[in-house]
Amino acid sequence: MTPSSCLVSERLNILVKPVINPALSDYIINLTGISQSMVDEHGVDAASAMTTLYHFCEDGHLPVWSWGADERVLKENATLGEFALPTFTKGIRNLQALLQHYQVPESEKASGELASALQLQLSGHAHNALYDTESIAAAMSHWLATQTVDLQWIRQAR
Repeated sequence: MTPSSCLVSERLNILVKPVINPALSDYIINLTGISQSMVDEHGVDAASAMTTLYHFCEDGHLPVWSWGADERVLKENATLGEFALPTFTKGIRNLQALLQHYQVPESEKASGELASALQLQLSGHAHNALYDTESIAAAMSHWLATQTVDLQWIRQAR
């Protein structure tokens, strides 16, 4: 059992083809571990990615949790891509802000640094969205197991 397996029932990983800077820089390739060929072969436009996320969240009935102010980024992408951001009836929530409320010291870290900061074994590449999400899930499993956070409070948070 992986540290995050008690929280993760399904995974979604979408590569979005950038429009403004379609050629990935060496910096981004090294940072994320995502190659230009991966984006060219498997990437989709932002509107399609958002539709896929919406359906993954049971047509917007599950909350979207992010590590930071990702709602702003999603809105910016919708504006740039000239598509409507779907309505997520349970909201797009900032998990990092909630954990800062609990004064969890690791909540100041980047999402991809959480697992290693808690000395949890996780393989992958920080700054790759799927890895960063796995790092958050592993950290949440740890915090729940150590009663650092309360799942009911998280579920009810707005």
